[in-house]
Amino acid sequence: MITGVDNVIFSDKDFNKFKIEFNKKITSFWKDFIVEDLSEDGQIDLFYAKDKEMYDRHDDVGFVINEKGESCFLVLHSKLSSVDLNIIVEEQITPALEFDVESYNSKLILSNLYMYTLVTPGLIDECEFSRKLYDALCSSLKIEG
Repeated sequence: MITGVDNVIFSDKDFNKFKIEFNKKITSFWKDFIVEDLSEDGQIDLFYAKDKEMYDRHDDVGFVINEKGESCFLVLHSKLSSVDLNIIVEEQITPALEFDVESYNSKLILSNLYMYTLVTPGLIDECEFSRKLYDALCSSLKIEG
């Protein structure tokens, strides 16, 4: 049963480097978590659960928040040879431009990119646990240097 919400981010950060950073962040609130590798056909799928009880419960309830406000979740990873996306830029680009910009349409054409999909139990604007996972994912994908 899949009941989660997909949160998709594109990055050029290699999966192995990402995974080390991401697992460190998860350890900050889940000391001994379970990660099951469900990968196949060139896509990496990692299923995370806090403990065996949460892991076993997933087949019956899917990505439903428990009484402690937590849930299992998935991280999916695929390598893309190229992307051609139409996007809306809503936030400031770094380095900052010398003038204020309102949101605008843009086109993004890139090669050798990774697509990360975080499947959370709820929308990140409505579910505190989903927001925590999303923030961990985003900060783990930032390129240092």
